[in-house]
Amino acid sequence: IHLHVFPLLVYNLPMMDESVPVYRNPKWQAFFVVLLAAVVYIWMMGRQGTVSDVIVDGQYAYVAVGNTGGLRIVDLQSLMTPREVGFVDTPGAARKLAFDGHYVYVADGAGGLRVVDVSDKANPIEVGSATFNRDIQDVLVYNGLAYLAAGKNGLLIVSVLNPANPQQVGFVETPGIAQGLAVDTLYISDLSAQSSLITTLYVADGPMGLQVVNIANPATPAIIGAYNTAGNAHDVAVYNSYAFVADGNSGLQLVDVYNLQNLQRVGVYDTRGEALGIWYEAGWVYLAEGNRGIEIFDATNPTTNPLFLGGFDTPGTAQSLMVMNRMVYIADGANGMQLATATEPAAASIIGDGYEAPGEASFGDVLGIVPRFLGFLQGGIQAKSIAMVKSIFFDLCLCSLGLVFGVIFFAQFVLPVRKLKDRLSVIERFVLHLLGMHGPAIFIEDGEVRQSQKDKLAYGEGVAVLDTASAAVFRNAHAFTRPAGPGVVFTRAGEFLAGQLDLHRQIKFIGPRSGENPFAPRKENPTEAEKADDDARFERRNMTTALTRDGVEVIPNILSVFKLDADYGEGGTQFGYRDRSVWQAIAHEGIRPEPVGLQDRRVSWDWLPVYMTVDLWREYLRKFTVDDLFGFSCEPPDSNTPLDPKLPLILRLVRARLTQKFVDRYDEMGRPVYKLDALGHPTQEIEQIQSPQFDQLQERGIRVIAANIRDLRFPAAVEKNLVEQWKANWLERARDELRDSGRMQTEKQIEGERDAIMRFAEGASQPVYDRLFASKNGLSNNNLALSEIIELLTRGTLDSCLRDPDLRGRLSNEKSSLSALIDWIRK
Repeated sequence: IHLHVFPLLVYNLPMMDESVPVYRNPKWQAFFVVLLAAVVYIWMMGRQGTVSDVIVDGQYAYVAVGNTGGLRIVDLQSLMTPREVGFVDTPGAARKLAFDGHYVYVADGAGGLRVVDVSDKANPIEVGSATFNRDIQDVLVYNGLAYLAAGKNGLLIVSVLNPANPQQVGFVETPGIAQGLAVDTLYISDLSAQSSLITTLYVADGPMGLQVVNIANPATPAIIGAYNTAGNAHDVAVYNSYAFVADGNSGLQLVDVYNLQNLQRVGVYDTRGEALGIWYEAGWVYLAEGNRGIEIFDATNPTTNPLFLGGFDTPGTAQSLMVMNRMVYIADGANGMQLATATEPAAASIIGDGYEAPGEASFGDVLGIVPRFLGFLQGGIQAKSIAMVKSIFFDLCLCSLGLVFGVIFFAQFVLPVRKLKDRLSVIERFVLHLLGMHGPAIFIEDGEVRQSQKDKLAYGEGVAVLDTASAAVFRNAHAFTRPAGPGVVFTRAGEFLAGQLDLHRQIKFIGPRSGENPFAPRKENPTEAEKADDDARFERRNMTTALTRDGVEVIPNILSVFKLDADYGEGGTQFGYRDRSVWQAIAHEGIRPEPVGLQDRRVSWDWLPVYMTVDLWREYLRKFTVDDLFGFSCEPPDSNTPLDPKLPLILRLVRARLTQKFVDRYDEMGRPVYKLDALGHPTQEIEQIQSPQFDQLQERGIRVIAANIRDLRFPAAVEKNLVEQWKANWLERARDELRDSGRMQTEKQIEGERDAIMRFAEGASQPVYDRLFASKNGLSNNNLALSEIIELLTRGTLDSCLRDPDLRGRLSNEKSSLSALIDWIRK
């Protein structure tokens, strides 16, 4: 209306006519009526209340009404016509509620925690509060402690033993966005008797799924288990060692939490809508699914996928719910609190008028103002004006309806989206772009960002498109917000790109260039260009340089091949995508301590593997001398065995440290450390140590595929000495290699002959075995005559010759002899 209707009306207004007053001019009257209706509509919708949570105690319901309504107390004595009896307007956005005794605890968004005394339902009083500069999403209270889900700031634990003065006593940061809380309902059924059992809290942690927190000591809570669900965990309910997770667009997820060290998903149901709230009662799970209403599932056997029992739509957007004795109390967004009976899930439906939150105005209510206004001014408005208003209103409705459906349909061709919610997001971004209020538009291809400089400065809601080989992590001004894989991501206001990565297999190569002499001295009196070349050459030298145990500098080229820690095909892309790995790779990137530019301070995730390879190369090289690398060390006088070169050993150990959790241990002299037996004597088994490099790579979401160390460069004098040593004993080494080769050939020949004899004996004796132990009736036959055994052995020999194509052609005479021998035995 603002952008299109008013300019058209103003353009068509007549010039001022002194003979006709403005208020009597039909077109001016129509203009003012539409203007007034638009102003009233915007004013009323701006004050609209949204119900986000409801809890019930006895005949009273406590309702959280967002920004405009705070806490409302509703009398349910008549379920058909609930009525409000009292309220407290909190300063923030009342999101979730908890009830304990005669106090209601309000998770008030930016307003923190509010404690309301509801002893007098008609006059509730806020008796205490605590703000934390955090967005409080949910609250759970028992045993004098309030547990607060603080979004991206994790979990807060607050003592409310003194409701007038809540005090924070503990905090734990979760990896995602803490949105919902739960404890096992078996544990909280009798707090006075089983309070000591309540030691675990379950957190719906947004994109990072389900987190399990040990709260035995509230001052030092700790995460003891986690399961990363497929979607965005909004809420969780727990019963009998099973967690039921409302997982956003990924529906209902069932997780076995009996073994906290190894949480396992045991069931899933792809719901119709976006799972936002959840409640468990007597074997049934109830889901609030936004604009798709309520769905009910049978979860009496959690080890299988839940069974859909029924569902019903609500007039608004179902955000959360509470169930008591199959009566469902629904926080239905802009349509207030709704009540439904679910005794028969297939026939469940809304009952009564529900409770309409304060400040709420439907579109029909607002439009109802127009005829009342016209009726009020009937005496001063001409009939022609009323007809014009009706015509304009009808045209606007018709055009708006066609525009909405057309835009929703064509949104899928603007961006590759299919869901209605995503199409509406496309439309919203398009409108914001027209108004100049849009956020960044980002395209990421093979891990490279395509974005204009203007978009980098945009602050509003935007969009990012990632191809199948790209992933990214987003953040706002305060913290990292979420990872994202291939597809379309709609960014929030103030959210921007924190980092991106390529899902292809990565290769990093460092060290001197081909044909470059890293030991060459700097040029005397160099030009600026020569000085820059020398600086770059020395920087490449320093990247991989290392010292042997005898102080010789060795400079190789080092190569590392790696990828994101995800299996191929995982995450809907052939390259492999995993939320947690992407989050760890980008959000845990290193920071350079030296004072450089802001963008240069980040140590990109893809440099860690090759830097680790260099560190391990230096660690192992200092255990050996330069002669050890090629087996040139002086041998003990009583030894006739040449020493093995240690360079392959170094390469094997470096690769193992990057790709295995446990590796062989070698001392500072490069000797293996053997395990000791019970008497303290060394055994033949090498002791194993845990690789911190492998653990760190896993923590950073990186999987190393290969590592190589090649093109070793030595100082000229050392290299000359190595060549001379090689010339001096190359013939002896060649002879040793020849002897070893001959010995191995003989061993292989003997092994092959032994294997051939075994296979021949097995084939020849097979008929005897079949006759003795594999009779068709299942009974063995041990009473064989000697002639029968000889005949069967001969038959097995003949069958072996016939089965082998090579023997069948070479033993034609022997086959005839064997057949004749069998006939002779039978006679």
